[in-house]
Amino acid sequence: MAVSSKSIIHYTGSLKNLKGIITDKGLRIKYCNETIHFSSTSRASIAFPMVCFCDLPLTLAKEHIVKYGSYGIGFSKSWAKKNQLNPVLYLEPESTLSQYLNVHSLSVAASFTKLRDAQMDATKEEENFFRLSQVLGFCKNHAGPLTRKGKIVEENYVFYDEREWRYLARQSELGEARSMVYGEHYDKDRNRYNEALKDKRLIFDSNDISYIIVKTDKDIPVIADCLDARYRSEIPMTELQKLYTKIISVNQINNDF
Repeated sequence: MAVSSKSIIHYTGSLKNLKGIITDKGLRIKYCNETIHFSSTSRASIAFPMVCFCDLPLTLAKEHIVKYGSYGIGFSKSWAKKNQLNPVLYLEPESTLSQYLNVHSLSVAASFTKLRDAQMDATKEEENFFRLSQVLGFCKNHAGPLTRKGKIVEENYVFYDEREWRYLARQSELGEARSMVYGEHYDKDRNRYNEALKDKRLIFDSNDISYIIVKTDKDIPVIADCLDARYRSEIPMTELQKLYTKIISVNQINNDF
């Protein structure tokens, strides 16, 4: 059995959110605060503007759905590649790679801070700092505490099992929003930072959609009506009808996969 899917799926917690994604023809970019443990004594907590996806076939996605939401929308891997998504780089603390990233992060941050505080030209160091942040934005620990709504729900959750892909927003599309925010600053004012991203979307077309997942069978006609309202004037009826067939409920996944 394949452990990778031909699609990547973005899961969400409500029917309202899924309808909003379809209506917008885009996934909202939001900051996600990621704490990366490089070792037992060194870590970095940074919020990055991103959209997250899962590369699990539906046969293996049942537990993931319980944790991340019973609604979702899947896209082709060709769409993912076109939009420069990438699988997450999973790090094991104390590994050679983790040690290298830790040392390099501290060095770049120290150099940038020193020049900035001395009111000297830090343009080059700022560019290096940004490039490093783009690497760290695709990093996650292999395992660690799983937190939901500020509470730890599992102490040693294996994130590697999620086969996560990410879209990390580029500086050119962020406008006044920041490409990264230190975790302690983000946690104090999440709403303000995400307000700067409220109009930022990762766009898709109807032919990019591979799955639409809903919680129960009664949600299927609701989403069919939403697709009809959004696409009837834009695509042929045959294409719209094909979209209807891509709607699948969690009940069907549990019973048939």
